[in-house]
Amino acid sequence: MTLYRFEHPDTERGPYSTTLYESPERDALDEAHRLLSAVRTDDVAGSPVDPHPTPYQEDLYTFSYSHNCGFSSLEQLAAWFAEDVRECLARAGFELAVFEAPVDAVEVGVRQVVFLHDEVSRIGSLNPVSLANMESAAN
Repeated sequence: MTLYRFEHPDTERGPYSTTLYESPERDALDEAHRLLSAVRTDDVAGSPVDPHPTPYQEDLYTFSYSHNCGFSSLEQLAAWFAEDVRECLARAGFELAVFEAPVDAVEVGVRQVVFLHDEVSRIGSLNPVSLANMESAAN
């Protein structure tokens, strides 16, 4: 199974990690967090819905802090991280890592997946900004 995940190459941590980064990386990461927290959608009843649920909100109960979050498709990734957020993450030094994982090592949710980093193999990286570039690189 192919997985996609934003992570910093120096730490292998994702953008939600509490790891501190030096400026200007910290400024770009703070901007990404601001953009992510401002995004809300409405459900069919018109109630606000957070499009970035925690793993527990998606019933991914095997999740622990030793797990990583990622995506099972580029579409899933693009629904979570809009292009302006991907631009901020790229400026903050994050890469869009591509992994291969055994299916039984991944728990799949509607909006994300969780997995243990030591159970997957990194097979490359993609341009994190342009969805068109990501789609062409994935095909």
